[in-house]
Amino acid sequence: MAKIALFTRDQSAMDNGIRVEVGPKGQTFGITTRGLTDAYYDRLFALKRQAAAEINAALKPGDLPVSPDILPPSCEDKNMAKALVECCLIGVDNLEDASGNAVTFEAFCSMLPERANQGLLSLAYNAARSVGVVQQEVKDDAVKN
Repeated sequence: MAKIALFTRDQSAMDNGIRVEVGPKGQTFGITTRGLTDAYYDRLFALKRQAAAEINAALKPGDLPVSPDILPPSCEDKNMAKALVECCLIGVDNLEDASGNAVTFEAFCSMLPERANQGLLSLAYNAARSVGVVQQEVKDDAVKN
């Protein structure tokens, strides 16, 4: 028989956030984040609508309009980064820049929309996406033991 916990998330972690370790083995750092809540999805939707309206307003005759569901990839990344920063991300730790200085949370957030930092954006998104699921698995394992 299936356990409902496999299909639900830890709501407290979703709302309040947890630290998630990300990155390849030996090069990990922490991102403290809330989960992908309704606030995130609603903000992302609003940003996509706004972007589509701005792109369409600048079209020349004969250009094809875009919809919020079909935006240029660079625009999608910027919208995702902005929604993550505004609604999910809380902190970053154990991450250094090329000079060996600690990367501040503000610097980390400002890097996310840049195309060259798409790897960081993916890690931040995956961290937010994992919130609640990871915590639920830990709780389930504790119950078994």
